[in-house]
Amino acid sequence: MKPASILRDLVSVLFPDTCCLCGRAMSGAGGYFCPACNASLPLANILPGRFNPFEQPMSRLESKGVSTALLLYTPHSRTAQLLERIKYVGIKGLPRYMGRRMALELLKSGFFEELDVLLPIPLYFRKQIARGYNQSEQIALGISEITGLPVGDNLVALRAHSTQTRKSHAERTANVEGVFGVRHPEELAGKRILLVDDVFTTGATLVAAGTAIRRDAEPANLRALTLAVAAGH
Repeated sequence: MKPASILRDLVSVLFPDTCCLCGRAMSGAGGYFCPACNASLPLANILPGRFNPFEQPMSRLESKGVSTALLLYTPHSRTAQLLERIKYVGIKGLPRYMGRRMALELLKSGFFEELDVLLPIPLYFRKQIARGYNQSEQIALGISEITGLPVGDNLVALRAHSTQTRKSHAERTANVEGVFGVRHPEELAGKRILLVDDVFTTGATLVAAGTAIRRDAEPANLRALTLAVAAGH
């Protein structure tokens, strides 16, 4: 047996794979969730004909077609834990894994068929340096691995803004006003764009980003996909 294989086996015994949510050992099974936590992640189940929280804010962007999310978010839920792990614990592979999982879930519905490019919501460069990665970009890269859609870097954050957590709808809107811009807008002309973010609450961030795209470029359509959507919105 090669030394590298011996080392990997030793590490797996001393430091077994653990669930990123509950911390239980998973006996080297791999993945990020134990079966119990995996089963407890609440699906958003935004289906045609049912209330869609994306519909009203996305209508301001002249959006055609469905925007959606994979998981339902409530405070202190498994989804809240997952978002915390993604944004603040620094498990870089986790958002990309969730992007792949989300794409596989939606692929059979034809959700990605009339799209040209994925545009992740950007972080201001100082925040991205501090965090080490942009979670929305990693989610988009996971989606791309399954769908083959390219991930664009045209959407940029022009200035820093504080977290949207615990802000009212009006405060969220003011917080992201003028934050986003578009570079090489000609690359987006006539494109059918999917905005990708980690969580949808009031829609203020998506509307601000979409407004910048509509202002600076001439896309054919804008839709949105987030990992989670807040209950009650």
